[in-house]
Amino acid sequence: MLTIQNYIIVLLNKFRCKGSIRGISVVSKTGEFLAKLWNDESGVSAVEYVLLLALIGTAIIVGASLLGDSIANELEETADCIEAGTNCIP
Repeated sequence: MLTIQNYIIVLLNKFRCKGSIRGISVVSKTGEFLAKLWNDESGVSAVEYVLLLALIGTAIIVGASLLGDSIANELEETADCIEAGTNCIP
């Protein structure tokens, strides 16, 4: 089965056979560069880190929002009990 990387290498080899000496070096170096670029996985790690940070940031925002709402509700209930002058301890 011919993958994209193998297809590019086959095409570059065909050009290398037909090209001049100067063309061969350019095509060869281009092929080497494309092969290195295709196999380079450093960008994949960066993308994974960005996605992980986005997920953690979203979790912090949602958690802080829910915690804030919960605290606000408890404070309102406490204020209502103080205003009413009743014993609100469950």
